[in-house]
Amino acid sequence: GTNGKTTTTNLMGEMLRASGRKAFVGGNIGNPLIEYVGGPQEEEWVVAEISSFQLEGIVDFRPQISILLNITEDHLDRYPNFQEYIQTKGKVFQNQGKDDYALLNADDPLTFQFAHRVESQVILFSSQRTVPVGCFLEKGAILFQGGDGKKERFGLERLKIRGAHNLENLMAAIAGSKICGCPSEALQKVMEEFPGLEHRLEWVRDIDGVRFFNDSKGTNVGSVVKSLMSFREPVWLIAGGKDKGGDYSPLKNIIVTQVKGMALIGEAQKRMLEALGGLTETVQLDTLEEAVHWAFSKASPGDVVLLSPACSSFDMFENYQDRGKRFKTIVQELS
Repeated sequence: GTNGKTTTTNLMGEMLRASGRKAFVGGNIGNPLIEYVGGPQEEEWVVAEISSFQLEGIVDFRPQISILLNITEDHLDRYPNFQEYIQTKGKVFQNQGKDDYALLNADDPLTFQFAHRVESQVILFSSQRTVPVGCFLEKGAILFQGGDGKKERFGLERLKIRGAHNLENLMAAIAGSKICGCPSEALQKVMEEFPGLEHRLEWVRDIDGVRFFNDSKGTNVGSVVKSLMSFREPVWLIAGGKDKGGDYSPLKNIIVTQVKGMALIGEAQKRMLEALGGLTETVQLDTLEEAVHWAFSKASPGDVVLLSPACSSFDMFENYQDRGKRFKTIVQELS
């Protein structure tokens, strides 16, 4: 999918391991798949994050379980149009057969369309409705319903991670792990202990009642929308960076309802200002330091300062990790 791949990959890897399975976790994160292929292959399961760039050149790649989390505009600086990006994401299913599984987000029309195209068995997850086979929300819990109609409940009371998007990631990981035969007790334990990943809605610090969150991995509009939806508190948003060619207009409604003010930095700030600048108090600044200090000076107790750029980092930083670490350093130096 466009967003949530790394979190879901790590969640499913931990669920398999907590169930006593040996699992190799890698791909587009951390350990390259070639290390597994060229190694002793001691692990019985491989959980791999696969990017659209990697899917472009597949020939025989055939996952037993393929998960497509969501599709939103991204990498339009690489693809000639959005449709080609969507088609590339769908290549994760192209070699699957009737004994394989396709896990799809039933709430995302661009993802759900593949339910009628794949040859594999379709398993769904949804935050908005029940599904015949798969995961859905009911009365403050995630329910997994198998092909036999039996339901298993997973409580959400003790989660450490926040956000509706992380509920989708959890449902995908649970469904995938249940297909692998993992016991529900092990999955619940991982759900309650999983701390989340660095640079993904990562809490940094509270100062005088103002909360700071590092979401440097929010490099596209869809990700930023989900991150803003995670807060009930008013938000001071820091956004901008290297423009990836996407449409910023899907941010309009959430900015009007959720964002008290916005600091724009980087190459994309002019185009972002044209699209979003009239919706809330907005400033253009030269550095991340200036943006953090401005947001902190404006914020009141109970507000949130959120770095969620909707852009890549390469105009000002080495990568999104470098940007996120710099943000955290600046916040830690505030007084």
